[in-house]
Amino acid sequence: MSFDKKILDDISWSFGFGSFGNQTVFTQELKEYNDAVNRSGINYNQIILKSKSIIVLYEAYNIGTNDFDDKQVRIEANNGTSFSIAELMFKLNEAVSPSIKELDKRFFEGLTFETADNPAADFGIPIYLLNVGS
Repeated sequence: MSFDKKILDDISWSFGFGSFGNQTVFTQELKEYNDAVNRSGINYNQIILKSKSIIVLYEAYNIGTNDFDDKQVRIEANNGTSFSIAELMFKLNEAVSPSIKELDKRFFEGLTFETADNPAADFGIPIYLLNVGS
C-alpha cells in the first residue's frame, strides 16, 4: 500500500490548548485557528488518509528523567477505513497534547511518512512522524 510522504502540512495548530474531549468543539477551534492565520477554505471533512489506523511517532518530555522520550500512539479510524482531516487532527490532539502542551515545540507542522523498520508496516498500518516546531 502506498501512502503520501507528507500529510496535513497545510494545517496550523498548537497542542498547547490541551484536550477537548469532543470532536465537534475541537474542529470549530481548529477552523477558527486556521482562519486566524490566513489558512481558510480547508475542507475538514476531506479524507486525508485511507487506512483503518495510523501509528504516530513523537517526542515527549519526561519529568522523572528530565529528558525526552520517544513515544508512539496508534490511532483508529471511526469507520474502520479512513480518516478525515477533522477526525485525525482531533484524535492526534487528544493523544499527544498532554505530553507536549508545555513544550516550546508544540506547534503542529504536519506528519511525515516514516519508512523505518517497524512491525506495524507489515500489517499495512502507516507510520508517520509528528513534526512540531516552536
